Amino acid sequence: MKKVRAIIEKFYGIDLSLPSRKRTYVYPRYIYFYICYHNLNMTYYKIAQSVNKNHATVLYGVRELPYIMKYDKKVSQDFQFIKILCKQHHVKMSVDLSTLVKKYNDLLLKFDKLESAYNDLKQKIN
Repeated sequence: MKKVRAIIEKFYGIDLSLPSRKRTYVYPRYIYFYICYHNLNMTYYKIAQSVNKNHATVLYGVRELPYIMKYDKKVSQDFQFIKILCKQHHVKMSVDLSTLVKKYNDLLLKFDKLESAYNDLKQKIN
């Protein structure tokens, strides 16, 4: 976790624990939250402690980052580059089996909902 933080802080030239609400601080913080949660399997609480934030702030950042990256290509490029830097600095980016199973089950539920909605629309058309 310390390596990831150091990489992000050096990349952006900022201190992630500063209380600023400017995008130049918030988006890098969200990237840090996301990588720590999804790739290092850290808890929201542990991540929050590392930057003097509330766990709810971490939760929000982890959920918000994919939407930000969808509309802000610079953030998306930075995220991909930071992941590469982490691998180059031998940060172990792992996902445990229980996380994969949970994500798989979530995708199955989403698929079922989409399939049901599709069938409903198909029946309305016919």
